[in-house]
Amino acid sequence: MYTLVTACKNREEHLTENLHHWVEIPKISEIIIVDWSNNRPLYDLEKVDRRIKVLRVENEPKWILSYAYNFGISHASNSNILKIDADCRPDNEITEFIPGTRHFFAGFWKTGQLVDKASINGQCIFTKKQFDDVNGYSELIRTYGRDDEDLYDRFILHKNNRIDIPPEYFNFIKHDDFLRTKEQFKVSIDSDQREYIISTPIYNEMRNLYLGRNLLWGQTYKKCIFIEKSSNDTKYYIRDKNTEITIPDEINKSAKLFSLRYIASIKLQKSMSETAGLSEDSCWNILSKIN
Repeated sequence: MYTLVTACKNREEHLTENLHHWVEIPKISEIIIVDWSNNRPLYDLEKVDRRIKVLRVENEPKWILSYAYNFGISHASNSNILKIDADCRPDNEITEFIPGTRHFFAGFWKTGQLVDKASINGQCIFTKKQFDDVNGYSELIRTYGRDDEDLYDRFILHKNNRIDIPPEYFNFIKHDDFLRTKEQFKVSIDSDQREYIISTPIYNEMRNLYLGRNLLWGQTYKKCIFIEKSSNDTKYYIRDKNTEITIPDEINKSAKLFSLRYIASIKLQKSMSETAGLSEDSCWNILSKIN
């Protein structure tokens, strides 16, 4: 049997649209929904099906995938995990993919991109032991991008083979890319160019790539602690902010510069090696002159 785990922050319309499909997938005996401080608590979704369990986390102004899914998966009672984004509607035969002691399954963005389904990269099937062996998602990655790929890389380092799930096993609710980062960065039409660039998926993907390569997540790190609370007989959780790991300033600065150099290389149509010596000011200067 499988536990389906999903999480969202203010993507309720996607969640409710897909939930009625998820309950029809064979071999799903548990559905865990992490309510990451949605504006409207999602407890009522438990009424849809007895297998649904809503875990609400309060006081989280920003969406952080790594925290949300680590928390959700820690509550799974089955050994097989189907991790699904709120906007994803997998085929009913998805649970025919059975993870093993030395293999896991994941969508691959390159094959998905060919059929306008690049988001399949974030959908995956693995065992809870495989997940625990690598200490779950890297909690050093707290913005959009690379969180799933970083997890897969570490699965492979632990001698697990990645097997691609074909794109035809997934469908998605169409939406603007802006929704992917809107709960992390409050960018408006009045935001300056630097604020805008720092909010873009490509900037954050490259920043997180740098963090993943230079701060390899594993058992040496302790994941955030969540404290159970209750109010009027309603259970909820609070993340202990004191248990958040501090990323060294120098690493943060280097990750930022790595991202800016990458974006500058795209704008200049040059290789990364050709922009590797650029300072942060030089990168901003380049980006300010090119639309």
